Amino acid sequence: LGDVYKRQAERAWPSAKHMGYKLLKLPILIILILYAGPAGPDSLEAAILEAAPHLAQYVVPLDLKRGGPTHDILDDKVYGQLYQAATEGRILAIIGGPNCRTWSRLLMRPQHGHFHGPLRSHEGSELWGLHSILQKQGALSQKVLGDNLLIIRQLVLTMVAAKHRTLFLLEHPADPGPEYPSWWKSDQAHAFETLTKSGRATFDACRLGHWTTKSTTIITNMISLCLLYTSPSPRDVE
Repeated sequence: LGDVYKRQAERAWPSAKHMGYKLLKLPILIILILYAGPAGPDSLEAAILEAAPHLAQYVVPLDLKRGGPTHDILDDKVYGQLYQAATEGRILAIIGGPNCRTWSRLLMRPQHGHFHGPLRSHEGSELWGLHSILQKQGALSQKVLGDNLLIIRQLVLTMVAAKHRTLFLLEHPADPGPEYPSWWKSDQAHAFETLTKSGRATFDACRLGHWTTKSTTIITNMISLCLLYTSPSPRDVE
């Protein structure tokens, strides 16, 4: 493992003092939607509540766009409260798609006359951040480290909660190819899939109503969802 990943993995295990805070109003049993995005009719919890309104009391969507600091998974106190709930077996399901901004292949393309350039290597230890970026300890470095920790903390929460037969799903953009960085190339992605005995599926988001193809990948223990990749895209049918 790279030094960057090792240092950040240590922050995925909250101290006892951070597990004692009650910043979030959580129900006894929780369906946790991490990085849920803004509220609205197109949100995941809206779809859940339309299909199963009796689950409303359990659904907890978290996103900075909704609750500000009290929804910040990078805050040790917020994360500690969720971690404690996971250890207690109170989380029924964990669903989330960590931020892909510093993983995006769009960074490799000129935009608005400006070429940003990659923030990560496409393989090896620098998959978790280019040393040249992290050594500067500026805004870009903080974005990379923050995006790393969002993924790592979701993985740890899931691993802890899964001991209590929690359902889980993690979504992230599909691997765009050998020349681009992708979390799916990491040893951690493969280890997580093996340890949790989960399945992986890649499919076009337009199958679920997205306006563009946008290939995405999920890893989940809800194995029936992995059948999504066997159905043709509407674009393929056309």
